[in-house]
Amino acid sequence: MLALLCQFSAVMEYLLTPLAMMLSSIPVVAIIPVLSRLFGYHMTTLIIIVAIICFLPAFVYMHAGLRSVPAAVWMSSACSGLARGHGCCCFDCQHPCHPV
Repeated sequence: MLALLCQFSAVMEYLLTPLAMMLSSIPVVAIIPVLSRLFGYHMTTLIIIVAIICFLPAFVYMHAGLRSVPAAVWMSSACSGLARGHGCCCFDCQHPCHPV
């Protein structure tokens, strides 16, 4: 879900993507002692480690996949009839899928 947010919001992309890339490049085994010192030796630390192991690769790969989709595909999906009015994303659509 955050990868979709990064796809459509430049601010979120500039905030989350570098952080996720940096954290995904560090081995989790190297982060475990730091997290254990910060959060103690409790279940919270285990949950954070599992979240890092699951979330970061999913975010990085989904974000890379969404960035590789051409802009024409995003435009055609916006005009697929899911929005208001005459089946387009806006009332004054100039996209070729809607003849004037």
